[in-house]
Amino acid sequence: MASFLKITQFNSFKLVAGKSGITRDIKTVTVIDNLSGWENWLYGGELVLSSGFFWRDNPEELEYFIRKLYTHNAACLCIKIGRFLDHIPSNVIKVSDELSIPIITHPINYGFVDILIPTLSTILKNRELELLKSYKINKSLTNMVANGASISQIIDALQIMTNVDFAFVSPSNNECFHSSLDDNFKNNITKLPLEENLRLYNCEELKFGRNTYGYLFQNTFKKDTHSTPLFLKNSLIHGCTILKLNLQQKVSNRNIERRYKDELFFDLLLNRSSIKEVSTLLKNFFEWTPEDKFFVSIIRVESNDVTLTSKDDFDNITNVVSLKITKNIKELYGNAFSATLAHSIITISSSEKELSLNLRKKLEEQLSQLFNEIELEFGIKLIMGVGGVYDDADKIRKSYKEAQEALNLGHHSSIVFFDELGVQKLLHSLPLNELRSFFNNYLEEVLDYDKKHNLDLLKTLAKLVENNWNYRRTAKILGTHHNTVKYRVDTIQKLSGLSLDDHEDRLNIALSMRIYLNHL
Repeated sequence: MASFLKITQFNSFKLVAGKSGITRDIKTVTVIDNLSGWENWLYGGELVLSSGFFWRDNPEELEYFIRKLYTHNAACLCIKIGRFLDHIPSNVIKVSDELSIPIITHPINYGFVDILIPTLSTILKNRELELLKSYKINKSLTNMVANGASISQIIDALQIMTNVDFAFVSPSNNECFHSSLDDNFKNNITKLPLEENLRLYNCEELKFGRNTYGYLFQNTFKKDTHSTPLFLKNSLIHGCTILKLNLQQKVSNRNIERRYKDELFFDLLLNRSSIKEVSTLLKNFFEWTPEDKFFVSIIRVESNDVTLTSKDDFDNITNVVSLKITKNIKELYGNAFSATLAHSIITISSSEKELSLNLRKKLEEQLSQLFNEIELEFGIKLIMGVGGVYDDADKIRKSYKEAQEALNLGHHSSIVFFDELGVQKLLHSLPLNELRSFFNNYLEEVLDYDKKHNLDLLKTLAKLVENNWNYRRTAKILGTHHNTVKYRVDTIQKLSGLSLDDHEDRLNIALSMRIYLNHL
């Protein structure tokens, strides 16, 4: 608009209304002197030329036309005065001022072509200048990324080249980078909720696939988009593209580093390195000291959600869960490094502290709460096995094997410590045929009876053992009457020849049920 009014041939033109819309951007020129289907010719940013013919008998109806120009985001109305209209009615001026739609009047001796040619020529020159600006901004930013510029340096460069503030916000990493010409913009970006800033400011979303990494905000308002210069709109798009390149470069570097560390990580677990190499790896790459004590934990991620059919979705969830859990273990115990293998998260944790009973209980309570939150959020189930604690780095492999055993044997808990498995460790060391023989000696008849009559005698027995032989508690968990439990137990005693009143028989039944549930 400002450039239009500065055109030499138009020095007799007058801005009579809508002066607050002087910054609106004129993209093209259109002539409307026929009200039949005229709205189809408006796409936004038009300088609308009219002789005023259609309002010669009722000038007040021009108000409706102004409202429609606003709806279609036209730039302004340039109307001839002295032929069909002598003046612009006050009601029209009022609406024009309210909507910030400028009305410009021009003398009777100007034809449409006298306005069209100079205006289009000025638009083309301005576009050329803005595209040149955009090109220079893009070239400068691209060179910055090639030279390893940081996000804050890119944001500062955008502000210097455009004289407008920018900010990059990454909610997932809790990061915010901003320039600081305007304190109001800075305060809004840092203090207002993200949703409010997205509503207020023009911005671009930094997205890779379905993952959003952040938002690039520009200190121009969405409500004023029609008046935002093209080079500023382009600078926002260029800035977003450059930040994507910057982030992709960082992600690529992190992935390379991560893959290298993962290789070293599995070297430690699988004893592919000598004791001397292990000590060097721990010191140089994981910042662990010889005084540290180590333990390995394995978390198996299982999907409860039938909608998680995509392997990529499940892999992404596993990675997110890995970060949350590693952070939690670090806060509680000390240093920790994790790697994912299939859908398991393997963590080596180290500290100068002992994994005392109190600390173990705290770790179990905090991780159990975190597991519940994660399971609700992602529709997955987490089971964790924890190996023994050792002060010799060469025993990491041993702790890893123990974590695997704890994970495989601890079916009834979400977090299982290997050294708390008790008799399970003994059973695990015996050959399968001996375990099967032991079970058959005591409960084979009960199992056969269950299969033949489609009953749940062994299920009842398992719950009874789990609840320390308490009939009423077992009945409550099974959702049945305690007399039903007693009747089933009587049947089990008759079939097996065992008596639950005999301490030795109870022990043999408990061991048989452990074998049945965990090994057969």
